[in-house]
Amino acid sequence: MSSAASSASSSATAAVPVAFPKFCKDNGISVRLQKALSSMGFTNPMPVQESAVPLILGEGKDVLIQSATGSGKTLGYLIPLLQKLLNELESDNNNDATTTTTTTTTKSSKSKSSNKNQIKLLILLPTRDLVDQVISTLNSLLYYLTDQLSPPLSLLKPQKSDPNLHSLTVSSLRTPPQIVVATPLGLLTYTSHLTLSSLTSLVLDESDLMLSHGYASDLTETRKLLPKICQTVLVSATLNESVKELKKVMLHKPAIIKVNKETRSGTLKQFYLPLPSSSDKLLIIYCFLKLSIITGRSLFFTSSTTSCYRLKLFLEQFGIRSGVVGGNMTGRHRSEVVERFNTGGFDVLIAEATEEATEESLDSESESESEADEITSPKKSSKKNTDSSDFGVSRGVDFRGVKYVINVDLPPTSSSYTHRIGRTARAGASGIALTLIDESDEGEMEILKVIQESQPRAEGSKSTDVMTMKEGEVQPARLEFDLKEVEGFRYRVEDVKRAVTKVAITETIQKEIKESLLNSDRLLEHFASNPQDRNLLEADKMRSNINKVQSHLKHVPSYLIPSGMKVAKPSKKRRRRSNLPQTGEKNSEADPLISAPTESRIFLDSNDGTGKSTSGRKQWKMKRGKGKYSKRYDATKFRGKR
Repeated sequence: MSSAASSASSSATAAVPVAFPKFCKDNGISVRLQKALSSMGFTNPMPVQESAVPLILGEGKDVLIQSATGSGKTLGYLIPLLQKLLNELESDNNNDATTTTTTTTTKSSKSKSSNKNQIKLLILLPTRDLVDQVISTLNSLLYYLTDQLSPPLSLLKPQKSDPNLHSLTVSSLRTPPQIVVATPLGLLTYTSHLTLSSLTSLVLDESDLMLSHGYASDLTETRKLLPKICQTVLVSATLNESVKELKKVMLHKPAIIKVNKETRSGTLKQFYLPLPSSSDKLLIIYCFLKLSIITGRSLFFTSSTTSCYRLKLFLEQFGIRSGVVGGNMTGRHRSEVVERFNTGGFDVLIAEATEEATEESLDSESESESEADEITSPKKSSKKNTDSSDFGVSRGVDFRGVKYVINVDLPPTSSSYTHRIGRTARAGASGIALTLIDESDEGEMEILKVIQESQPRAEGSKSTDVMTMKEGEVQPARLEFDLKEVEGFRYRVEDVKRAVTKVAITETIQKEIKESLLNSDRLLEHFASNPQDRNLLEADKMRSNINKVQSHLKHVPSYLIPSGMKVAKPSKKRRRRSNLPQTGEKNSEADPLISAPTESRIFLDSNDGTGKSTSGRKQWKMKRGKGKYSKRYDATKFRGKR
């Protein structure tokens, strides 16, 4: 594969939305693949997909896709490459149909079988979480194509917690799949059990993260395994020096697709809030959540596992449910937490961001371009990748319906910032990104300036809420918020902060590790034969990590709410009386409790007012002279009786 870097540039621009059925028909996409897209809820292709599909599928060129996170890059390369696989299978079937003799037919059927059981598409990703996500997307796209394409296989380096993974993967490779999704180190782990000689398509997704994760030597080894003719797609959210170096080595006369930031389908508003001290961050987070300044699904980024669990325990004291995604978890456990967040189990997710500060630096130097055949990593990226604790929440993982991204800790680079805020305002939705900054830290203020230079200008906001901005304003813009307005909450926050001790944080982290162990496949087999061990772990997991949550902290007293945020009290004025004259009598005509008038049962037939009763009982007494009708009747004795 040549290292020539000459390229044909293709820029994606905003256009009139096209429905997926017409788009698929125009580009020769299978009806069954189109049906799968419809089942997944996609109605219109994104700009990056409109540009990438014809180039990858029609011209067969090497392609470099540079587009922001959340712009649809994954489907942009999966749709055309899956259709390319279907076209190759159809071509093989047509070649087999031309064979006439029995001997030739037998040979061709063997050729077809062997051709079908070869790796045709290889997708390389930097993290395990991204591998799992792309596998999930592929399974959805292949739902109606299982009779033509085999399920994709993931290749990951076995971890100590799952030693059976290697033997299971080797067993699966005995019948090679057509699609393999792997990390570079995971692929090299199984090179003795597979061959890439029949590979026709290669994808390097999140390529700007590949080298910063220490995959330089692994990519060099992978390049030696590739055939000379192989279509390569390089996908990146940013175009830094690492990507340019990778492009020179891996691509041959590539077409370059750049989706302008202005073509983003959703509106993203970016703010930063300077604070006198980093200790004020928890106060702001508490106030914004409890006063409903931040509502809906929110993603909080911190710089360490300890910071994640400190924030989680802090929010628990105020009755705010949250989840944590950290590097101490197994891949399976992380996936479960993300799925619970996506399905509405809780609205606050706290994520550990593990960016390397090597992607960019404030005093970046221009790198030498002398070595084109050797893939080199950035100067400070000497850390060897182990592929074990490697995960990337800020990169590529699909969080659904995220309305707010809160950077509790400032990202080290503008590239990291771009990826973090890309978790919101996806697929046409709007979102808000807020970064908390310690204004006493000169280093953070310098990073902020670099971030502002890398972000587009604001589109403007017509809303009247707290987070508004003017059109053309620099982003992230300063959020106008007076900290004195929420000083009344400080004593509450400080009391709870003292309760969240280092011991409580450590115990919570240990609890999460034990929960991961309880859910691991290997231990499930062990617990089946040793139930007492599971009971011990379960009992230990039940222990509390922090003092009992005080119920009164869940509520915000009205006297603490800032005057500008209080809801108006209902009026105590009495309703004005009607001016119509009052008679003082109750209108009984329309009273439902009064029955309709009936005819009297007493008919007067004498002048003394005594009438003849129609009551059968009284008529019987009158006839027989009983009661008051008796000759011996004494009115004084029977007064009140009938």
